[in-house]
Amino acid sequence: MPTVLRILVLLTGVVWVGMELRQSVNYRPEATSVDRASTRNLVLMVAAGVLVASFALRNVPSAAIGPVTAARWVALVLLWAGIALRQWSFRTLGRYFTFTIETSGDQPVIATGPYWVLRHPSYTGLLLVLVGIGLLLGNWLSLLAVAVAATAALVYRIGVEERALEAALGDRYREYAATRKRLIPYVW
Repeated sequence: MPTVLRILVLLTGVVWVGMELRQSVNYRPEATSVDRASTRNLVLMVAAGVLVASFALRNVPSAAIGPVTAARWVALVLLWAGIALRQWSFRTLGRYFTFTIETSGDQPVIATGPYWVLRHPSYTGLLLVLVGIGLLLGNWLSLLAVAVAATAALVYRIGVEERALEAALGDRYREYAATRKRLIPYVW
């Protein structure tokens, strides 16, 4: 990997981890946790995807992505886009963005920023980051393993979150949800 690209990937990783750690301490004492193990499931599924990706990287060299340098530049752009979208989502929801699924009676339906387009833009951002990581590995099977594991975990989590939001916010959330896709614009 070219030195400039290596440095940019390393700096991007440090910035991303720092932003995620900073956001992870956000806590709302008045909220009720309705997570149903979706946070744990997400972490475990992504870890499993990375393990399978590592296995594929070592044991299936015929699935290498080429040209590798171009793929890594594309991966870096995906990382930046995903991080930016997640950060925008964090800022738009403010104190209402927590890593575990929580609801409260005072919770508004936010329909501005990236939530004007998608119901779960932070998950879209996370998926972009994880696909970027899979692409950085430079192996099609590794990319597939990370993408499938992350998508499966996010689909489960979105289901848990949407049931919780409908229960807590009622028609306000149902009306909002009826006009926006969940994860991918115009698709789902």
